[in-house]
Amino acid sequence: MRTSRGVQIERPHLAIHTSPPKSFTLLEIITVIAIIAILGGAIVPLAFQDLNNKKIKATENKLLEFKSAIIGNPFFVDGEVRTSFGYLGDMGNLPGRLEDLYIKGTQPSYTYNAALKTGAGWRGPYLDPKILEDLTAVKLDGYGKELAYTTTEFIDAQIGASVTGEVISFGPDREMGGIDDLSVEVFRSEVFSTVSGYVKDMEGKRVPGITVRMNSPINGLLVQSIATTNDAGFFSFTNTPYGIRSITLEPRLVYAPDSAKTAGDAQDNLEFKITNLYSQNLSINSIIVNFSLFPEAYFSELWIAGQRVFNASAQRARSGQLINYTPVTISGSGATPSGQSHVIQVQSPQTQLGDFSLENVAAGGTVSLEIRGFKDRPTSGGDNPVNVSGTTFEISFSDGSTIIFTPTRH
Repeated sequence: MRTSRGVQIERPHLAIHTSPPKSFTLLEIITVIAIIAILGGAIVPLAFQDLNNKKIKATENKLLEFKSAIIGNPFFVDGEVRTSFGYLGDMGNLPGRLEDLYIKGTQPSYTYNAALKTGAGWRGPYLDPKILEDLTAVKLDGYGKELAYTTTEFIDAQIGASVTGEVISFGPDREMGGIDDLSVEVFRSEVFSTVSGYVKDMEGKRVPGITVRMNSPINGLLVQSIATTNDAGFFSFTNTPYGIRSITLEPRLVYAPDSAKTAGDAQDNLEFKITNLYSQNLSINSIIVNFSLFPEAYFSELWIAGQRVFNASAQRARSGQLINYTPVTISGSGATPSGQSHVIQVQSPQTQLGDFSLENVAAGGTVSLEIRGFKDRPTSGGDNPVNVSGTTFEISFSDGSTIIFTPTRH
């Protein structure tokens, strides 16, 4: 470079220096890897837990679906009346295996009995159709393991209730008995009910000795259980499966209200009347007289409609002894058969029915009966009369009728 004086001046050399690219130190790399590992260690368990939660939820839903298929859904209600009873409602019992819920096999088809106003039989499948799209996976839990099922009864230790069925998933470890097992229990109180009620006559009085039939299914077949009203007109059935059932009243020979009384100086003779409420004539040729007295008592004569049909003063009859005699016919009402079926809803452990009335049942003939000579010895000699007033008698006839009463003093 030159100046105005012609003096040449050297221009300073300007050097520009650039730093080489900065590299990560080993410590920094290790730190980054550690952070990534920590984040990964946190994310992986969360992802695994989320996946496991989904499997648990899927399994729980599957278990609940099976329970609903077995006993129905108690929350399906129409007008305060439950409408869903599942397999139990149709078949009358729990399935022997889970496949019975969606494979009919040899199970009887559903049929409805119009006379008894109820039905019985298989009308499945009882599972959601979506579950049945893949039959090979119907019984698989969220972990791909088949559900287990048992109907062996046991007591749930936590709540002290009886369990009559259980569907079980073995959980994540796929092994029976681990703490991760999942299950749904079917309690006995969800399956069986005690059903009770009263029968009354035309005057509103409760009637003893009425044959009452419970119509309900067992293994898909409609069967009848029999009960007889007691001296208060009360009847009861235990172990009735939940569902739409029916009660049939079959009045035949019934006790004529307020007719029982004792007679004789020692009140050792019994008098009472029976009425035929059946439509047809009834012929009876035997009787069993049950009573409880202490000391034990025995009777020597039986009279029906003014005729002596049994006489055994030498060897008297005891309580519970079958006595046969020449048939005696009691006229029927001639009306339409008196068996009346009433639809009932069984949906709770205790089912208290309203009173059933016989007010529309026609009556046939009424006859008087006398049981005479109650003594404290089975044979004559040294015997003493026994006062039977206030003693409850249960008397059964050859047609299957039973009457119960307690006589008053004449």
